[in-house]
Amino acid sequence: MKFQELKLSLKSKVENIYLIFGEDIFLKNNAVNLINNAVNNLDKLNTNILDTEDCDGKKLVDLCNTFSFFGKKLIILKESDGKKSSDLLSKIKEYIKNPNSSTVLVIQCLDSSDYFMPLKNIIPSIDCSRLSTELISKWIL
Repeated sequence: MKFQELKLSLKSKVENIYLIFGEDIFLKNNAVNLINNAVNNLDKLNTNILDTEDCDGKKLVDLCNTFSFFGKKLIILKESDGKKSSDLLSKIKEYIKNPNSSTVLVIQCLDSSDYFMPLKNIIPSIDCSRLSTELISKWIL
């Protein structure tokens, strides 16, 4: 889905996993904020922000499968330029088959990377490519 469709989509249902990609960092950050607000995750107790350089697949899946104290848990996995664990993508693919209903996993890709793109057609994906001038002017005005 395009970034513009995300807000409406979140009103009807919050998915357990999202892939955010595209070159516009402003839109990617806004997409994460919209998902966070939809989860009603205003406290930081149930929010985890991880970096792909410091996170292996087992650690991520273990964290996703841990139940939260209050409401849903939000896990944001931000892709970095650094080395990624060899099992990260395969563990995410396994987790997708049976996600924890109390967890929302958001994978935020770098604009220059194709590492997580095999997930694009498997999980809800948000395209944060640059908006047209026409859309930007409508948004501002």
